[in-house]
Amino acid sequence: MDTGPITLINVFEIDSRDVELFLREWQERAQFMGRQPGFRSLRLHRALNPDTRFQLINVAEWDSPEALQTATAQGFFQQSAQRSVQDFAVTAHPAVYRVVIEATAE
Repeated sequence: MDTGPITLINVFEIDSRDVELFLREWQERAQFMGRQPGFRSLRLHRALNPDTRFQLINVAEWDSPEALQTATAQGFFQQSAQRSVQDFAVTAHPAVYRVVIEATAE
């Protein structure tokens, strides 16, 4: 059984015209997550082309699935995520992964 860190990859479908406002709210959520036990890092990627289906992709590392679940179950996170859905008609597609192959520059 692998007990190493996990990676949350969450792709967001959102109108490219709404991304800037969404990012302002998301920044506060990212700061909140950064203070949670088990959090390691996150990187939010933005599409270069406004016609790309997934305008934003979040890649976050956590110590465990349980740490992620505890953080996302908190009221602040739940309310913030719900506001995003209501205000921006954003659809998120989250999933949790473990690294199986890794390569770095030689």
